[in-house]
Amino acid sequence: DPNGDGKLRFGPIWDADLGSYTGDAANELMRRKDRLWYGKLFEDPEFVLRYTERWQQWRRTVLSDSNIEQVIDGFYEKIGDDAAARDRVRNWRSRLDRMGSWLKERANAIDQLFVPAPEFSHPGGVVPPGFKVKVGAERGAVFLTLDGTDPRGPDGNPVPTAQKIENTIVPVLPVGATASILIPDDTVDAQIGTSWVQPDFVEGAGGETWISGATGVGYDRRGRLTDLIQTDLGDVDYSVYIRIPFDVSEQQLTRLQFISLEMQYDDGFVAYLNGEEIARVNAPGGIGQPVPVGVNSTATHRVTTDEFDPFTWEGNRIKEGRNVLAIQGLNWKRTDSDMIIRPRLVGVQVDSTAITIDEPTRILARTQADGEWSGPTAVEFLPRIDGDLNGDGQISADDVDRLCKAIRENDSQFDLTRDGQLDRADLDFLVTEQLGTTYGDANLDRVFDSSDLVRVFTAGQYDDGIEGNSSWATGDWNCDGEFDSADLVFAFQQGGYAD
Repeated sequence: DPNGDGKLRFGPIWDADLGSYTGDAANELMRRKDRLWYGKLFEDPEFVLRYTERWQQWRRTVLSDSNIEQVIDGFYEKIGDDAAARDRVRNWRSRLDRMGSWLKERANAIDQLFVPAPEFSHPGGVVPPGFKVKVGAERGAVFLTLDGTDPRGPDGNPVPTAQKIENTIVPVLPVGATASILIPDDTVDAQIGTSWVQPDFVEGAGGETWISGATGVGYDRRGRLTDLIQTDLGDVDYSVYIRIPFDVSEQQLTRLQFISLEMQYDDGFVAYLNGEEIARVNAPGGIGQPVPVGVNSTATHRVTTDEFDPFTWEGNRIKEGRNVLAIQGLNWKRTDSDMIIRPRLVGVQVDSTAITIDEPTRILARTQADGEWSGPTAVEFLPRIDGDLNGDGQISADDVDRLCKAIRENDSQFDLTRDGQLDRADLDFLVTEQLGTTYGDANLDRVFDSSDLVRVFTAGQYDDGIEGNSSWATGDWNCDGEFDSADLVFAFQQGGYAD
């Protein structure tokens, strides 16, 4: 309490960087937790909860993976390569990328210390009436309220009004799955590059020889990992390529809300799902940067035989039908005594019916697992007024334009008649029922007369040769994006013109 105000201050600041950005990012996650008074704080459940809430709050904002990348890129752009060259800093960009990867790996490892916060199938905001939303978590049970109050009571138990949603862990890709395996060299690298991570890659097309085996893949000279290794490679100098195909049915895909990669690895890896990178640990470079075949892992990692390290990512990379998990395993050094890559994919199936949004609703949810709670996740939904397609609280010409665009693009989200189709009937409903007018009423004063014709011809878009530039207010009344004679014929045929 250096300031005498009863608040603890972190310091000294010059010790904060010791060991940062090097070594295993998943080590010493609760640094010096056993020292002095610090460890005693974690004996208090309320302190642990506040600690969890604060961490998960920052992970959604300033400590999110995307913001970490943005901050590092911002410093790079601000400082510039010239300054790095002046100070003789070599490989500056790659060192920044390595720092970013290390920070994200560490943040992901810290995430695993806490009960995961709930996630929603929609981020909230303005939605159609009757919109359905689901909520779940990677593990544990979700408790939620629909009035924005905390589902956790002062006594640490769920409040009586909280709804409970159970989750079920289901295997998506099991350990021991059949894989195609290749120990690459410079020749192979020149032939196939990074194309091998793509789901449609044809194995052997570059003249390389893949073998078939089961995961885990690796070797062990001391016998410590013998029970885990199902495909023994003998030795690996640097890298091993692994491709694991698996199928997901439509029924499986619709029921899965979360999917995560769980790994046992020694010493590093980069994982791709259907060609997109989903995890990188102890690997040089930043997200999306290939790792050369002759490069070792940046740090060692010792496998715990009965534990898997989980990794999650933003967005759902799984698709219906054939999928491919591709992994580049990395060894610490050529003389290393062991190496293993042993992955599995697991999903979370949310066992609940969707929440229907028919009125303004603020959902506040927490996850409970093993008697501990996550931080809260709050999402607010506002049902859209029928016809208010842009969510601004009123029905206007812009809403007509949005509906016309949706009809042209066959976007069914604006099915106002709820007949399962988006067509002329929806446009009729919006114009005649919601706006209470007729076709041709460009100024929406509920009368189609000469003032509307003056308005649209003054706009100067009649047969102007510019594709798709017209709107309701400038004469596009038949929804084709143009103002031409077809719109005039269409509007007058409706019989609403007033002399």
